Amino acid sequence: MDAVSGVYVPHVENAGVENLSVNGGDDDNVDFNYCAYCWAKGVESSVFMGSAFGINNSFRVEVRDFYGHDAAYSQPGGGAYLIANGLGIIGKSFRERHFSENRQEIVARAAGAGSVVAYNYADMSFIDYNENWVEIGINASHFVGPHHVLFEGNYAQNGDSDNTHGDSDYMLFFRNWLSGIRHSFVNPETGHTIDDASQNVGQTARCARWSDVRFVLV
Repeated sequence: MDAVSGVYVPHVENAGVENLSVNGGDDDNVDFNYCAYCWAKGVESSVFMGSAFGINNSFRVEVRDFYGHDAAYSQPGGGAYLIANGLGIIGKSFRERHFSENRQEIVARAAGAGSVVAYNYADMSFIDYNENWVEIGINASHFVGPHHVLFEGNYAQNGDSDNTHGDSDYMLFFRNWLSGIRHSFVNPETGHTIDDASQNVGQTARCARWSDVRFVLV
């Protein structure tokens, strides 16, 4: 059932993409729409508008062993998400991925219940006009409804949340390493070196904007 129109749309089942590079999409690079038991494996996704991987109205999609990086336009407004989950996704799995140099690494929008984000490396996200802001790291937020998502064994600059378009609830963070600062890198849009440690702009004091999310730290 389409989450917006209420019209039944048949799902594609047991389909996947593997071992390829995607570059330059102007409305996402790789999308799963109305998919069940589908996957992406060994995919590099870069220089995109929208998201590197978009997943919508789907069930049990797995994305693993991938590298997402270098959004084309690292500003707020939906144009620089590495993983964008939306509208009724259930039971996703993201494993063993590397993603960097984007505005925001992952968002969940009315989606994601029962999903797993495990054993990933996430770093160096930024907003091009506010380089010193340490952007949200691993999270399942940005629209009302995400709940019961497991984050296990990840490395990220922080574990965060927002209530911009509604709240999220009941997330479990287990055995993650949240550094509070990003690894130093060069902003590809300006050529500036961004170094949170030397500039003392890390998230040590503001690593949690968690007013809307109940986290269990183990």
